[in-house]
Formats: sequence, structure tokens, C-alpha cells
Amino acid sequence: MKKLLSILAAVGITASATTTVVACNTTKKSGYFREAYSVIPNAFSLKEEMKKDGVNVDDYNITFSAELEQATLRYMGLPTTQPFVTKTVKINPTTKDISKIITKRSLAISGFEKEKQNETDILRAINLLNQTNLTINEVIINLEKDSEGNINEVNLEAKNDSFEGEVKIINELMNWSDLIPFQNLGDIYISHKLIDLYNQKIIENPHKQNLYGISLIMPFVFEFAGTRNLLMEFFKKSMKTWGMSWYFSPDSIVTITFDNDYHGTFVLNPPINSSFNKEQIIIKFNALDDERDYVTSTHKPLEEFASAKENIVEEVLLKHYNNDNIEEIVGDLVTKYFGTDFANKYSSVLNEDFWITDLTATSVILTPKPGSMLFNNHDKDALTLVPKDLDDENLYMYKIEVKFGTAN
Repeated sequence: MKKLLSILAAVGITASATTTVVACNTTKKSGYFREAYSVIPNAFSLKEEMKKDGVNVDDYNITFSAELEQATLRYMGLPTTQPFVTKTVKINPTTKDISKIITKRSLAISGFEKEKQNETDILRAINLLNQTNLTINEVIINLEKDSEGNINEVNLEAKNDSFEGEVKIINELMNWSDLIPFQNLGDIYISHKLIDLYNQKIIENPHKQNLYGISLIMPFVFEFAGTRNLLMEFFKKSMKTWGMSWYFSPDSIVTITFDNDYHGTFVLNPPINSSFNKEQIIIKFNALDDERDYVTSTHKPLEEFASAKENIVEEVLLKHYNNDNIEEIVGDLVTKYFGTDFANKYSSVLNEDFWITDLTATSVILTPKPGSMLFNNHDKDALTLVPKDLDDENLYMYKIEVKFGTAN
């Protein structure tokens, strides 16, 4: 995220191609990483090659640079066990034919919010669907619409000599497994108090598994699923609506089980709807008790935080920010709260864990992203599914309003 527009557009986690590798003292055995890979330039092909060297590919998000000649691996597991924060590897593309790079071609564009049914967002969604990074410098995008302005299909055509071929994306029902291809989440954070309450409710009311699974567990699993499967962003509001409609379904849509060590299995059997075919999804994860730090001066929820609303943290940084240096603000705020060593260690990914919005001449809004392994926050829409009377100290959502230049 080197420009403001890309920061504001990036709701999922994206990485710079020039990210620096940061070593950690406590490491996790993670296989062998090559300096270069000869693959079709998308993450599906790269992960298949990485598996050959013993890498647990479920631990990594992969982002390709423009022109697809580099890929950045970000470790998504427990920070204390990471072999590195990020690592950039060279990609030797085995093809530049976009029809071989873009192989998933069903995309439910009609399910996007109207403001995201534009060329920029649709190209981003196609890239997320196919785990690659073609840009408007490399492809021409053409939206074919019907007489009422609805998009029927999207045509991509190679724009210059670096790439070749063309491909057609159809606006039609897609598979859940294309929305959530990465289903082994590994370590995530969910309050054990919440899980214990869920288990108790299921024992007492086994016929209400949909209700309790959707309201107590699903929102938090999906926060972390969303950081691994970034296309979920485009269906965020629809998924809230579907979740509420599944509450009292007579069908078994959601089945969630935990063993004694809080290893969880989430089985989703959603019915067909306007965007997705009927398909079972099985998400596996290890739920760690949620002790992540809040982005506050105390690293804890502030006394005035309330669980039923979006909280605002007011902060001042004695510096002015604009379009040219706004990318520095997250590092400056984290340095103020967590110290220079922490900020330097995670400098390559800090901007990925925040949304930066509402920039003015005097202030900006920073929001820690739900599903971050570094910082605690929750999704406003997700928490609407959670019972309002649930008393759990971790269930807060907040934004940070940073004012510039003066403490007065």
C-alpha cells in the first residue's frame, strides 16, 4: 500500500513487493523456502510448489507484485512462532497467458454492493478469486451489460507484450469453496469463555445449533477466515443477511464442535442463494483464548468502551499527514503505544492490519482490522449477530480518530 487510494481500497490484507524479512527469536519449523519459484503466477500454483519443500502453506498469505515477477509471503500464524514476518521471493512465470493464470471464471458480481460493481473493484475481485495480481497496466477490462445496466460478463484482454490472451468472467452463481478456498485456519483467537458458553447452550438446547453456532461462534471464525480469504469482503453485508436468515432454519446449516483443547471444526451447509451454489464448507482451527492487545494507551479496552456500539478512541500525533505521507501514520501510532522495537519488527505488515479512512487536513480514522493476529478488534456487522446481552470483555469494536499536529 504505497498510495492513499490503494490503502483506502484494501479492505483485505495486501503486501508490498519490497517487504523486508524480519526474523524472530522463537521460530516454528516451516520447511524450506526457495529464493525463486517457476510457477503459473497465482498463489494456488505457488502453494503447490511450496508444499514440495515441506512448507505448511496454510500458514501464509501470498500477494503478487505488479507484473507477477515477485510474491510476498506473510506468516499468518501465532506471532511468537513465526519463522519470519514476511518474505519476498522471485517468480519465474511459466506462462504469461492470462487464460492460464485466470482459471476461476464464475463470479457472483450481482452479489456485490452496487458501489463495488465498477471496473477497479471487479478486477480486484477477479484477482482475489484467482489469487493473482493483474493490473490495468497489463489488461484491458470490458464490462458487458444488459439493457438495464446489469453486468452479464467481464472480458479481460492482455494489454501489452508482457502478457497475452484473453479470458471471460461470467456473472453467475459461484461455489463457496471459491469464496473460501483456504479452510485450515490454524491458530486463531476466540474467547474460551465464549466457547464454553456455546458448548453449554448446545448441551441444553441441541436443536438450536444453528442459532448458537451463528450467534456465538461464526462471526469470530469468519473474522479470521476473512483475513485468509479476502474475497469475502465483497459479500460482507450479504453474509450478515444470510446468517440472520439461517438462525431458525429447520435444516442443519451450521455445526460447530470443539475438543477439550479448543480445536474447532466448523461445518457450513448453506442453501443455494442468489450468489452461491449449495456446497458444504469445513473450516478447521485452533482457538486460542483471546488475549490480543488493543490499540490503546493501556493495550486494554478503555473504561468507557461499550459492547453495544462502535467506540471512538481519540488520539493526537504531533505531526501533519497528507496523501504523500499518510502511510507513515500507522507506524507512528503503533510506536507511540507499543514502542520502537515492536513497530520495527512488524513494520512490513502494520499498514495491512489497519483501515485508513476519512483523511482530512487535520485528522484521519484508523481502524484495526478484525482477524488480525496482532491487535484486538471486532467487526461491526459481525457483532450484530451476537446476542446484545452477552457479557464478554473481548467483544468490542472501535476506531481511532487521530488528530494532527497539536495536543490542544
